[in-house]
Amino acid sequence: MRFLENPLLVAAIALIPAALAQQDLKGQGAVQVTTADGDLPLGCINSSGQWSVANDCLGFSTAGDSQLYSNNGWLSLNDDGDIVLVADWDKADSWQSTGYSFGGIPSYLVAIGSDTDDVVGGPFWYAPAAPTADEAVVLSASSSDGAQNVTLTWYQLAG
Repeated sequence: MRFLENPLLVAAIALIPAALAQQDLKGQGAVQVTTADGDLPLGCINSSGQWSVANDCLGFSTAGDSQLYSNNGWLSLNDDGDIVLVADWDKADSWQSTGYSFGGIPSYLVAIGSDTDDVVGGPFWYAPAAPTADEAVVLSASSSDGAQNVTLTWYQLAG
């Protein structure tokens, strides 16, 4: 085995994981709820900001600032760590991808605090039970016993 002799190249290669660590979301799309490994869709975030399996996905837009907004409000976390929609953009958290699914789709979304610039939730999200066709459930950054463990994926529909 031959070692790299160019220290600049070695340093550049070492920076690649940091550059890919968190990626801004772009365009218009929906937030899919996926299995913990990010492979299978289990539903989406609906117009109430909850995990739903009733095919009532809320469409979001982002202007490259990673805040996800819709006609119903901005996607954010409340003080309990639950995913909610808020009316004020300056109180909304930003959302970033920390990985990609097999198809290259931004996945493992995390919430970045509006006042801290730190990760305040994700990439794993929890619910007390899976939703039913009639009832959506709240997703939280806080785990609990028997909780459903899921991830969020940005499903971009337009540029």
